[in-house]
Amino acid sequence: MFIIDGCCPLLVDRSKIQDYREGGCSIVTPTVGQNYGYSLTYGYVKEWFDFVNSSEDLLLIKDLSDLEKLQNSQKLGVVFHFQGTDAIEGDIDNVTVFKQLGVNIMQLTYNKKNLIGSGCEVEQDQGLTSLGLDFIDKCNKEKVIIDCAHTGEKTSLQAIERSSSPVIISHANPYECHATHSSRNVSRKLIKAIADNGGVIGLTGFPPFLTSDNHPSTECFMKHLNYLIDTAGIEHVSLGLDYYEGMSPYMSDVEAKAFYDKMKSRGDWSDDYTPPPHYYPEGIETPKKIKNLIPIMQKYGYKDSDIAKVMGENLLRIYKEVW
Repeated sequence: MFIIDGCCPLLVDRSKIQDYREGGCSIVTPTVGQNYGYSLTYGYVKEWFDFVNSSEDLLLIKDLSDLEKLQNSQKLGVVFHFQGTDAIEGDIDNVTVFKQLGVNIMQLTYNKKNLIGSGCEVEQDQGLTSLGLDFIDKCNKEKVIIDCAHTGEKTSLQAIERSSSPVIISHANPYECHATHSSRNVSRKLIKAIADNGGVIGLTGFPPFLTSDNHPSTECFMKHLNYLIDTAGIEHVSLGLDYYEGMSPYMSDVEAKAFYDKMKSRGDWSDDYTPPPHYYPEGIETPKKIKNLIPIMQKYGYKDSDIAKVMGENLLRIYKEVW
């Protein structure tokens, strides 16, 4: 089965690529840009570009021809992903620069307001800016997938309306399924708008977006997945599991708390991000276990053809449509 995890910040540690391979992944999407400017981000993307191209068992996916090569090889595909657009620095021509290095997915914001639009934690979402409208057009022209994870609802809806290509939410969960209604999750209205646009919503395993319990059960994860499928339709749900370096077992509790405090002090995370330890859902605790979701979904009555769509085929369809 073709498996894609659409959000892989854990790969800040490149040695963890092996964990995703063990979990059955065909494509991974490392976060190669977040809340940093052009210069720092360009250097980091170039490091990743050189790393992938020098690895015999990895293939950088830049266009449709690379997807075709991947499907006829034993290599692990790599798709570069921005979580935020700070690296654009107000110059939409930088979209072209990063596209040429393989950045094929760009998330509009990371929780806060930026030059493109408003993040999901902004109290008064003012929608896309004038630059944001131009950014959407540029992404469409350059065949870059627009991602509305971490983005405010008004900004997201305007991006969907503006875009001539399907828009995704790479990693988020249904707002209605979380007892405390995390601002990082998405409303039924936005889920349906993404589906109507032809896009996908990637379910995340990040514990604070599933439940107030930092050790979510399989049942909790499946509650969110079932809701997404019922609301959006099976063709519009994917995986964006969002394994990250501060999770258990990759960091000790002490290290994880220090990482959490740093993210909060920088303003990247709010109180919606409950403190660690963060244990990912039972059965899929680490990337090594992603393929366990197949028998889990089978137990919930899903047929294999529908499981294949969620595990990777839906995102693969988006890649083929946009690139």
